[in-house]
Amino acid sequence: MKQIILLVTIALLQAQLLSSQEAQKSINLSSQEGQKSSDQTLVVEVNKFTEEFIQPMIRGESYNITIGDIQLVPDYQKSNPIKCGFPDDSTFERNGCHDRASYFAWHDNDYFDQESVGKVTYPFTSTLNKYQINPVNSIIIPISINLKSEFKKALLLFLKAQTDGINEISYANLPKKKWGAGRKNKYINCMREFTNECSGSLSRYGGELISHVSPGDINSLENFVINFIDRKQKKVTFFNLKNYRQELLRTREYRYLTNLCYVMGDRTSSRLDTYTKPHLAIFDDIEVTFSDKNGDSIHRVVINTQGSVERLGINYESSTNGIALENHFIFAYDYGSNAIKGRTSDHMGWSSMIGHLINDTRHNFSRGCGSFYGVWSDTPAFSLVSNYEYNLIVQLNKSLIQQIASVDIKYVPGDTSLEEMVIIR
Repeated sequence: MKQIILLVTIALLQAQLLSSQEAQKSINLSSQEGQKSSDQTLVVEVNKFTEEFIQPMIRGESYNITIGDIQLVPDYQKSNPIKCGFPDDSTFERNGCHDRASYFAWHDNDYFDQESVGKVTYPFTSTLNKYQINPVNSIIIPISINLKSEFKKALLLFLKAQTDGINEISYANLPKKKWGAGRKNKYINCMREFTNECSGSLSRYGGELISHVSPGDINSLENFVINFIDRKQKKVTFFNLKNYRQELLRTREYRYLTNLCYVMGDRTSSRLDTYTKPHLAIFDDIEVTFSDKNGDSIHRVVINTQGSVERLGINYESSTNGIALENHFIFAYDYGSNAIKGRTSDHMGWSSMIGHLINDTRHNFSRGCGSFYGVWSDTPAFSLVSNYEYNLIVQLNKSLIQQIASVDIKYVPGDTSLEEMVIIR
């Protein structure tokens, strides 16, 4: 009988021990599968964005390139004088200067040639002197780069389908910047070079996104804001590509899109040599080939597009943004007038890159890299742009100039400029 009781007791203890070793965990396999599916969808979408849209842009494949009328630099200068001596409050820069384009934009008439005012200056004189480029032996080539229409259409459809928020600002009939209406204009306030402040759901103040964030927390944010500047339709559209930042960082290959400044080189105002490039060549260079009547190449210039720009003087009161190589060339934005500064044109802001339709208009890379890229519409990660216009000044010699029968411009691999051009380090 004792043995039976003992056996029963042992069996009960074993049952209790076995019971105490049991554990429970609630699971929802369908929820896990849903998260995996969402993550995989993001991977596919980011890959499509980078491979089908960003890559063709940085290789120049999605661009149409147009070459305007080529002139000798002295002829261009004589045809485009800058007259100074107008009342300051009747000029865009309040500097008393107009050229024909800015005069027409201000007065809406074409009496510029009849105006007899004070000092007359000529475009690019100061920059030509700075970089020791002889205007007599130089030509100027107007260049226009436009997104191909079907590519642009596909890009905008993709961004609109991907965005978690969208803000649009028109700058048609833009008021003069320093007038009362200009100080209240949404586009000017959002896109200006300094102390800009946007409005709308993606803005820092008054929007739907977090307004304060520490630099260390940026990479964990869901929001990743970029914009598309349509200079033909005169509007800028901001898109919030939710969670793109984390996926771009994870892939590593396209990490640079979260902060373009780190791949754009070191160009400081203290260096005459602004023609430097980091070790990793991402953006394709621009090759300009001059040929004679037989189609033979007689001169070649390769322009490094991967590097921050500097401010280049047009005259003592106006300037553009661009790059230059001493004794070789000047490559600069054409803002539509030689009498204004880029920040006063419809471009606004600071064009930190040149030669591609990917740009950063919020940061001056030559002053160092920032932190808040893509957090709000006030500081988008980067801009995609419909079109840009440039002026390329190339120093040749009289013999070569007389032989030129054609000019060809195309994009070439990004390390070509380091191999082909003579660069003073």
